[in-house]
Amino acid sequence: MASITFTRAINQALAESMAEDPSVIILGEDVGGAGGPFGATRGLLERFGARRVIDTPISEAGFAGIAVGAALSGLRPVAEIMFMDFMTLAMDAIVNQAAKARFMFGGQRSVPLVFRTQHGGGVNAGPQHSQCLEAWFAHVPGLKVVCPSDPRSAYGLLLAAIRDPDPVIFVEHKRLYALKGELNRDAQVLPIGKSAVLRAGSDVTIVSYGAAVHTSLAAAEMLALEGIEAEVVDLRTVQPWDQAGVLESLTRTHVLVVAHEAVEAFGVGAEIAARISEQAFDLLDGPIIRVGAPYMPVPFAKSLETEYLPSAERVAAAARRATQRPRRGRRAVLEEPARSESKSSAAKVSLPKFESASILMPKLGLTMTEGVIVSWNVGVGARVRAGDILFTVETDKIATDVEARGDGEMLSIEVREGESARVGETVGTWTGAHYAEGIGECEEQQVRGSRFEAAKVSAVEDSTVARAAVNSPFHSRRLASSWEKISARRLTDVAASVPHFYASAAVEITAVLALRERLNADPSCETRITITHFILAAAARAHLRIPETNIVWKDDEILTYSTTDIGLVVETPRGLIVPIVRDAARLDIGPLAMIAVAIAEKARTGNLNPGELVGGAMSVSNVGAHGASTLMPIINKGQSAILGVAAPFSVFRPNDRGEPRLARELNLTLACDHRVWNGVRAAKFLGVIKELIEDPVNRLTVKDSN
Repeated sequence: MASITFTRAINQALAESMAEDPSVIILGEDVGGAGGPFGATRGLLERFGARRVIDTPISEAGFAGIAVGAALSGLRPVAEIMFMDFMTLAMDAIVNQAAKARFMFGGQRSVPLVFRTQHGGGVNAGPQHSQCLEAWFAHVPGLKVVCPSDPRSAYGLLLAAIRDPDPVIFVEHKRLYALKGELNRDAQVLPIGKSAVLRAGSDVTIVSYGAAVHTSLAAAEMLALEGIEAEVVDLRTVQPWDQAGVLESLTRTHVLVVAHEAVEAFGVGAEIAARISEQAFDLLDGPIIRVGAPYMPVPFAKSLETEYLPSAERVAAAARRATQRPRRGRRAVLEEPARSESKSSAAKVSLPKFESASILMPKLGLTMTEGVIVSWNVGVGARVRAGDILFTVETDKIATDVEARGDGEMLSIEVREGESARVGETVGTWTGAHYAEGIGECEEQQVRGSRFEAAKVSAVEDSTVARAAVNSPFHSRRLASSWEKISARRLTDVAASVPHFYASAAVEITAVLALRERLNADPSCETRITITHFILAAAARAHLRIPETNIVWKDDEILTYSTTDIGLVVETPRGLIVPIVRDAARLDIGPLAMIAVAIAEKARTGNLNPGELVGGAMSVSNVGAHGASTLMPIINKGQSAILGVAAPFSVFRPNDRGEPRLARELNLTLACDHRVWNGVRAAKFLGVIKELIEDPVNRLTVKDSN
């Protein structure tokens, strides 16, 4: 492990990319003999020559257009625009050409192009050399925007950006170039769109990127002295940003602060705040607080610039305000049953005086209408303290714990494990929250029906089971677990509500088996690569080739995903679980295998977070690994397709000379939602997978985008 500067990390990523791929070129002002305005390209001209390291005239519009044309012609240019402020001079080439070429050519052309640029203040460069304009480019469909915060992320993300088939704006903060950090000799490509938790905490989440990450870390240390533990999340990528990673952090803290150096108004923080408020409002204990620069140009004077830039003190102050608000939102609402206002002469029932309240099914999201009780953590008669987990509830999107707001004793459980209840429906009762002086006649019947009659019903059910077991032909009998009930309910719902049709194809895997053996024999291979990983990669690439397959039907709308997320069906002790491999098409087979193995292990050990179970238009299920020769799978809820993989078999096929050769093949069965798929589309999708699998060396690499 070596300690290198941010500048050196950029230089190393450029050099390695140029050595690996002769199509990578560098162009820009002073990138050759001068080594770049900040020294990041020093030594590359001498090593790779003037045909690949090109000094350009002072004309951003000119060499940006050249870079776009070179990318469309098959090269992978890395163009450096020395200050982000000057990207305004190249907006037509970047925004109207590079960002839109793939769409305008119907996916037949890609633009593998990186614009390296510098943003940020703190060096007294004035208002025309210090702006943070990343939100401009994040607003343009077709562009990715990356903002590393340290040498490790700069190295790994620049490698990923150069290999990406689409244009990437790679933003480097000027104050970070001298920053030192550790870089492993075997450092790998970092995925674009994936955040990193740099400091764990339980009280507040601070989301940031670039140089502001270090401001946020300093604020977290200040807060720790006051007993506030802040979790710092480095976005690394502004577009696409890692919503799942932020949501995962919020399941621990429920308080969010977004900090960046860019102007606060209409910025990245505003997008994050809006999206989280829309998608996960009930995870929050209060409004999201943004910390950014004021709505004014960057001052030149050092004293004014210091006041202008967001500081650790400002971030810490925002976190204090956020954590001092009353906790609310995600926990169940505990309410007393409505008291009768009747003036009738009906006699009041004399019951023991205790505090009684209904535990209601909470609303965990804006679109939630019902939830399933996965498990109860307390039983009838149990003493409960404030903050204790009462039960775990699962919706179509998340699973979360519901906590008690006060002390009390459980009186009844109205909705048992595996059963569902609508939002606001009583799932149990307890003694707590309010004092009850008397209950009217109609209320007495309601209480008896739920609180006292439940014991009688349970006793009758138990005796019925006992009588039936006397002459039972079955070896054993047990109640289904909560997870089995949930799985059964979901599969039944999908089978009944989603119109399935199936398409199949035989695929030769001889070349894949040879490639797998070679990769697994490589000492540098950290994860054993399997057929499943190649199928995952091929399915994701097929989504890229045919974007209209990366879709789902939801509430009479057809939604198209912007990333190639693929579900992986995993067998666990609790049943089948489908975690999501994010943006699988952007990963080479090695990193993809590592991520798939890691997420499968998390599924088996019960360590998945809710965000890892949400998303993706389709899943892959490899029952062939267990010897099954055919499979007719049911689509996973919330998706539109599932690809079943059968066991390999041997068959003779003619070679180029017409002579028989022994080949290995397997059958793929694609189950499709007929509302968004049709037979032709399914056949084309399987055809692309067949093409990729049968030529894996040339097709299943991160460089292939067609």
